[in-house]
Amino acid sequence: MYAIDSDRKSIQKLREKIGPSLENVIETHTASAAHVDMVADQCIDFVFANGLLCCMLDHDGAIREIKRILKPTGRAYLSVSRFYRINDSRAVRREEWENILRGFEVKERHEAISNRSAVVAYHY
Repeated sequence: MYAIDSDRKSIQKLREKIGPSLENVIETHTASAAHVDMVADQCIDFVFANGLLCCMLDHDGAIREIKRILKPTGRAYLSVSRFYRINDSRAVRREEWENILRGFEVKERHEAISNRSAVVAYHY
């Protein structure tokens, strides 16, 4: 299992919580989701990207990496907030969300007042 976050403090907190008993199970990295070179191609069964895209600028890079690391039978959970400031370049607006989903096979899709989410697969 990989735990990757661009916030060094979040990764440090996670390391403290998992302790020595899970060190061999959870591999932690401080990195951008747009650059997860430490993860091999097509080796991940499930990507949990809850609120990830609306916390970063390089949406295309993160989506490209998710597609790269997912196994052909893998799935990803993607979600984005619907609340954002008008000029927030991290925001994922409806048109961009629809473009992101067009690059996947959508298995499930939900839209709530505060967020949009989908479970997707990527077929090579």
